[in-house]
Amino acid sequence: MLEGFKKLINWFKMDKKLQVLLKQARGSGLLALTNQKLKEIPNEVFDFSNLVLEDQKWWELNPLTKIDLSYNLIEFIPNSLSNEKDLQVIRLSHNKISNMQEDCLKDLNVLKSLDLKENQISVQETQLALQKTWKNIRVIEAANNQSFSKIWELTWFRAAAAV
Repeated sequence: MLEGFKKLINWFKMDKKLQVLLKQARGSGLLALTNQKLKEIPNEVFDFSNLVLEDQKWWELNPLTKIDLSYNLIEFIPNSLSNEKDLQVIRLSHNKISNMQEDCLKDLNVLKSLDLKENQISVQETQLALQKTWKNIRVIEAANNQSFSKIWELTWFRAAAAV
C-alpha cells in the first residue's frame, strides 16, 4: 500500500509532458522521448510495467516493446534498462553515450533491433553488453562511434556465423 502511494506521489511530481508520453506508451507499447534534452534515461522507464497511471484500465495496458530515446544528451546506459524484458527495439542514436554497463541488455531476450549510431561508444563496451543477448538481435546500427570498423567486423562475424 505504501509503495503504491509513493508511486502515485512521484507521478504527480513528474513533468506533465513526460506523464502524457508515459500514459500514451502504456497504451501502445512505444515510448518516444526523442529530442527532449534528456541527460539520462528517466527512472520511470525502468519500472514501466508497474507504473501507476490514472484513468487507465489494466486490460488496456501494454508492455514496453519499443523505446526511442534518440537525439538527447544521454551519456550512460545503466543495467536497469534490462528490467524491461519485453523490449524488442531500442533506439539511442545521436546521444553522447560513452558508457554501457555490461549487463544493460542482459535479460532482453526478445530484443531484435538496437540503434546506437552517432554516439561515443567503444567496441569493448559494446561487445560486453551484446554478448548476453547476441543470438536474438537482428539489426545493430553503430555507425559513427569510436570504433565503428571493429563493431562492423563484430556484426559481420555474427551474421556470418548464423549462416
